[in-house]
Amino acid sequence: MTELAVEPHRLACTADGVFIWPGMPLVEKRGRSFSRVSERDIANRAGVLFGPDVLRGPLIPTLERAARFLERRQLGEAQETITKLNLPPLTAFGEQLTRIAPRFFDPDKHPRWPAGSPDSTGGEFRPAEGDEAPDPASESAQTAAGTLNECIESCYHLLDRWQPPGQFHKNEWDFQRCLAECQGKFG
Repeated sequence: MTELAVEPHRLACTADGVFIWPGMPLVEKRGRSFSRVSERDIANRAGVLFGPDVLRGPLIPTLERAARFLERRQLGEAQETITKLNLPPLTAFGEQLTRIAPRFFDPDKHPRWPAGSPDSTGGEFRPAEGDEAPDPASESAQTAAGTLNECIESCYHLLDRWQPPGQFHKNEWDFQRCLAECQGKFG
């Protein structure tokens, strides 16, 4: 994830790529080129906020177009492309997730190394500007943020699975239960 502040209902486009809340890449820089992440990652990252229909719309072609602009160093055109994208409203689950997650993680206080950093450190926590010695309170917040991210990653598969007809929101409920159980183990 990047330390970029991204609003839950929008995408952010920078010279480093295109990001979705809470700063996860959808298009990332790889050497001198840019490429979108896999459809599975897009489904996990965007689908959890906007529902599965987000993949049936213009999202993927728009990400591809933005990646081509970024490769040509046309940041303004890439940003305009992303700004024109009309995302569906957040799902009820997406609304709930955006309300609870900030309690666990503040990207301004706990920045991460950007994607493509040396030694494969991209996405890992880095010292905040001006930090000399770790603050125990900061370490516990960082641990909580890491735990939440680990729990989300371990439970995401529930959002991806086939859902039987007539069992609306079963995957979302199972994901929420998995998150709660996972956080209970660490809390």
